[in-house]
Amino acid sequence: MASSEANKAIVRRLLEEGFNKNDLSLWDELTSPDVTMHSSPLAPPGDRDAWMNSVRGFHQAFPGISASIDMMVAEGDTVVVLETITGTQSDEFLGFPSNETEFTIHATAIFELRDGRIIKTTTVADMMGALVQLGHIPLPGSPRP
Repeated sequence: MASSEANKAIVRRLLEEGFNKNDLSLWDELTSPDVTMHSSPLAPPGDRDAWMNSVRGFHQAFPGISASIDMMVAEGDTVVVLETITGTQSDEFLGFPSNETEFTIHATAIFELRDGRIIKTTTVADMMGALVQLGHIPLPGSPRP
């Protein structure tokens, strides 16, 4: 078993270089070939290709999107990250047209590692908050345009 600090370094590298800098080559290096990604109870788990396609899609819709690590805790082979994600919509996202609007949301991600590679991630992000901030859906109880 790798140390908790070594596992935190792997996750930090994936977020800071892989996600923030859109360096998709790191997915091959830092994740297991059979990694699973869980991001919504409504969607089936995704594989490495689905995860990379998701990152590509976020970077296309929100060039310059970034995740800052607010807190990182590790125990054994599990790393939990609380992050703040910011971006400005410059292209279509989930069928919603671009509107050059900024958003800031929080997300929690749980990474499971084995032999120095990520084998599973579960992420819960405030996507409803993002869609409200982007003006794509009204806040419940607010007047409709």
